[in-house]
Amino acid sequence: MGQSSLQATSTSPARKHQGPAAVLSGPIVCAYRDTGYHSAIAMSASLARAHQVQVAAVGVARPLPFAATLFLNASRNTMERERREKVMGAGLNALREQLPDQPELWGVYAVAGRWSPTVMRYARAFGSDLIVSPALTREAGRVEHGAARRLLASAWQPVFSIPDGTVARLPARAMVGVDLGPAWEVPVREAVAVMSQDECALVLVHVLPHESAEWSAEWREEYVEAASRHLESRLGELDLPPHVRVESRIVNGQPAMRLRELAAELECDMLVVGRAGEDASGEAGTLTGEVADLLLHDCAVPLLVVPAQAEPKLPERTGVLELGVGAVPEMARILVPLDGSLVSEQAVSCAADIARRTGAD
Repeated sequence: MGQSSLQATSTSPARKHQGPAAVLSGPIVCAYRDTGYHSAIAMSASLARAHQVQVAAVGVARPLPFAATLFLNASRNTMERERREKVMGAGLNALREQLPDQPELWGVYAVAGRWSPTVMRYARAFGSDLIVSPALTREAGRVEHGAARRLLASAWQPVFSIPDGTVARLPARAMVGVDLGPAWEVPVREAVAVMSQDECALVLVHVLPHESAEWSAEWREEYVEAASRHLESRLGELDLPPHVRVESRIVNGQPAMRLRELAAELECDMLVVGRAGEDASGEAGTLTGEVADLLLHDCAVPLLVVPAQAEPKLPERTGVLELGVGAVPEMARILVPLDGSLVSEQAVSCAADIARRTGAD
């Protein structure tokens, strides 16, 4: 992809899949603000290089406060342009540094607007399989994944939240929280997709249900044995790539806290959880949205959260980044709404380009 403040196009490179669980098909959307973005962009570049997919860095500049628009109307366009240029320059510099030898793998986009709607608009347009976003360190060293938390309210694809300062290499040892529900293997597959394609390890952790505190020792032992057998049998069905080593653990305690503790104890460089929906009995799984939300408020390692909702139907990917030969739609008249802002003015050139290709008025 080339680089521009609004859109960029290029021919998509051939995509490589390293096994049945390597599901990334790109382009990856890396969403960032003007601070704390270095590690998120670097991780996105590592994923792009490993999977030979494109990465679209979407810089979202904070819009002007409403009060400012009342008193600074004359300079509003200038100020918005400056904000967009700032996030644009950050993304350009970072990706030029990360992928200097493969310029066709990346593009940078910048827009001033609200975080979640803006990012999801680009993710939907690109048909992205993965969104990468930065996490920031707050008071007392707490790493808060606030950007990812806001995106997950409407995301259908996994959101990979990267604390600033994370080394820009693909995870080699990941912990996956599993609840043994009907879709428990989905986070496992997504974890493998973003991990190193050399030797890597998965630690599957199942936390005992909270009501197990009231069970007898005999009941608890029977549950642990049954859960272990279930995990082993289901793992055989996943057909994971041969370079992935898998181990499993069953523990008790508060799920979010135990997962954080174990991730630190076992020196995992990624923690993966699902946002599980209801199971066949109508009850939510162990790793519900509550557990994911607790981790999103405080987790020191890169956090991959896999939503439960299905991916919506999207346009063919071949028509997203570049309109293919023979794919020109039939159009007669194009309407371009204008409100006097710089964004609306840029829409004119886009509409004119479409009109030239389609013969529309």
